[in-house]
Amino acid sequence: MSRLFLFLAAAVLFCSCSNSNRTQLSQDSVNTDTAVYTLKLISENDKDCDSTLSKDCKIVDISYPIFESQPALNDSINKRIQKIYTTETSYESVSGMVQGFMADYRNFKADPNFNNRRYTLISKTKVLTNNQLLGLMIESYIYTGGAHGGTFHGFINWDTQARKQLSIYDVLKPDTHDSLQVIAEKIFRKNEGISSTEPLKQYFFEDDKFVLNENYLFTSEGIKYLYNEYEIKPYSSGRTELLIPYDSIRSLLRPESAISHLFKVD
Repeated sequence: MSRLFLFLAAAVLFCSCSNSNRTQLSQDSVNTDTAVYTLKLISENDKDCDSTLSKDCKIVDISYPIFESQPALNDSINKRIQKIYTTETSYESVSGMVQGFMADYRNFKADPNFNNRRYTLISKTKVLTNNQLLGLMIESYIYTGGAHGGTFHGFINWDTQARKQLSIYDVLKPDTHDSLQVIAEKIFRKNEGISSTEPLKQYFFEDDKFVLNENYLFTSEGIKYLYNEYEIKPYSSGRTELLIPYDSIRSLLRPESAISHLFKVD
């Protein structure tokens, strides 16, 4: 066995051990500059739940990444998660929000109409892409004693070089957002089986006019917009996805941006 082989084997073993407590997604062979993170887990159980009866006593189940040397990104993730449970009280952290949620649950249990209903707060933040463009998806479910719970999916697009959230206006050429909306509406109408002249009265758009929201993800295929429950349709219709392929808006995109590696410029 050659000395070179032994050296390489030892190097691989060292790298594997040194990163055992950190998470790093695999990347393509060109860009290996990935952001390192650890997972933060927060859970709370119903203190009155009898776990010996094989019941699930967990009320709160939250997990999200904390990135090394990325305070602005971590703050953005925290603020987005805190929007899941909005009350008149403002919280300074996810942990504070959880404690407020549990306090409200205890008050709810004291109500005569409690009927053994149990609050639930679930949120998982997933790292979808991890290179120059960091893409995160926050999946959440909340139930606070009503007829049914509600789900929410939200995205964060993070420019790792500029160290800031990447906005749609950062990738579009100036004064082209209206053109983006025109193209997006055509795709939306096609997806929904609606003609170009049919009114959008069955949707919750203001003044029945189509509009893009601010919940989108820059994917390898295009810009994916997501409308959550109750946003443009009834609860029973669930979420609505709208993918705008880069090929359909190539002339609107800046040739040099944090997503320029995802499409080819003519």
